[in-house]
Amino acid sequence: MTILVTGSTGMVSSEVLRELAGKTRVRALVRNSSRAPRIDGVEYVEGDLDRPSTLGPAFDGVTTLWLLTPMGPLAPA
Repeated sequence: MTILVTGSTGMVSSEVLRELAGKTRVRALVRNSSRAPRIDGVEYVEGDLDRPSTLGPAFDGVTTLWLLTPMGPLAPA
């Protein structure tokens, strides 16, 4: 089982990563890996949800998705 976590550089998803690290296989989807918080036990993969062609490696073998969506005027309706 691999869990993919989106929004990995933000406050909420960073805490999700810390909680899951070492307990299960966890992968963090990041737009820019240089901004990602380095947490032992987390695999980091670059990709962008707005660019589907970048997501293949991120979703490979994933069985569970933590999808954090934006709030406010940019939130999907």
